[in-house]
Amino acid sequence: FAPLSYDDRADLLFITDRTILCLSKNRFSPGYDVKWEVERERIMGIPEVTDTKLVFTLKDKKGSMFSGNIIEISSSSPEILKWVQERLERV
Repeated sequence: FAPLSYDDRADLLFITDRTILCLSKNRFSPGYDVKWEVERERIMGIPEVTDTKLVFTLKDKKGSMFSGNIIEISSSSPEILKWVQERLERV
């Protein structure tokens, strides 16, 4: 997993061989809530790093490559985004 900033309340990205989860710190109790979840097989290619975002392009559930759905992960640290991108290339 990777924190998306150096802040104490940073969102976390949890990467497995099948799923990517984005977790956000719960405001009212200790712990995290799932912000979103995506299956690895739905990600087309390697996510792109742009200024302060990591952009995933997704296939739709039927497998069409022309759906254009995207997920963006924001971080104030380009180094963290690059590190996450490199880890996703390896899995």
